[in-house]
Amino acid sequence: KNFSKAFIQAKAIDKRNRETGIQVMEVGNIALENKDYKAAAMCYQYIADTYKDAYSYSIAKRMLIQTQEEEIKNTYPVEKQKIIGLIIDYNQLLKENGRNAYTLESLRNMALLNAFYLDKKDTAVIILKSLIENPYTENRLRSKAKMDLGDIYLLTGEPWESTLLYSQVEKDFKEDVLGHEAKLRNAKLYYYKGEFVLAQEQLDVLKLATTREISNDAIQMSVFITENSGLDSTTDALRDYSAIELLIFQRKYTEALTASNLLLMAYPHHELTDDVYWLQATILRQTGKPPEALEMLKKISTGYADDLLGDEALFTTAQIYQYDLKDSAKAMETYQAFLVKYTNSVYVVEARKQFRILRGDKI
Repeated sequence: KNFSKAFIQAKAIDKRNRETGIQVMEVGNIALENKDYKAAAMCYQYIADTYKDAYSYSIAKRMLIQTQEEEIKNTYPVEKQKIIGLIIDYNQLLKENGRNAYTLESLRNMALLNAFYLDKKDTAVIILKSLIENPYTENRLRSKAKMDLGDIYLLTGEPWESTLLYSQVEKDFKEDVLGHEAKLRNAKLYYYKGEFVLAQEQLDVLKLATTREISNDAIQMSVFITENSGLDSTTDALRDYSAIELLIFQRKYTEALTASNLLLMAYPHHELTDDVYWLQATILRQTGKPPEALEMLKKISTGYADDLLGDEALFTTAQIYQYDLKDSAKAMETYQAFLVKYTNSVYVVEARKQFRILRGDKI
């Protein structure tokens, strides 16, 4: 996962074989998936600077803005002014390159930024509907826009409109990753509404999905529902919990915090307790309250260290010290404790890398 060095190799191959940045683009995409924004930006910038007359130029310019977008969205609290800046950049890209197959994706990004970060849902709906109705919109992009529109209807409390759009995409791309993604969103919608049997029916199919990410998400959600809706207990607590997750999705953070505190009082020592702490930590971090988020994570790390969220809670604690509070010493200390305690965690590689960066090693 050393994407900066991978970029150097890909660039050398690109120059030798004159590939118009194909492999460099692949490295950039993988770096972006792994949240290495600096390496991803280097890849896209190289393509934009080198191939101004190639088709890859428009894609690279869009992906460069998208890299900035991902970094901004994952830096808490998210600054609205930076979101507005991203929308300006996307508009400039469309103005510079016109609306074509390589730039229309920008409209999706703009719609989602308006809906989820600026609370301009009507604007988002107009943008997505224009994209769906545009005869030049490629079918896959049209289906992505339909799923996005479904998400926005979920924001506005219109779940039946959402499921209708998800089902259309599922039908149009039955054995495709898009169809699987639409089915997963339908499963989540049923889950949010507390209809766990219907959600499980969708998830059982998705466990065999061709993409590992969707399959893993389906398995994880299915196991979570099963564990918290056994035959010897009611699903009342799980129903309350899923309703809180919907409030978080809708960015109703104050209501979500209130509901989560009520859940903890109504069901003390429930199996969902550490999951509720996790939700609270997520809300507090996203709303710019890292010290309070650390308190919630500490409850997981001390009381539920050996449970499913134990390693993620301690890793996230280190991330908050590193990125939110800029406390390098405390971050290093936490990463070190993490590496000792959770030797088999999926976060070990990243924790070791961040520890070495903070220590000043050349990577």
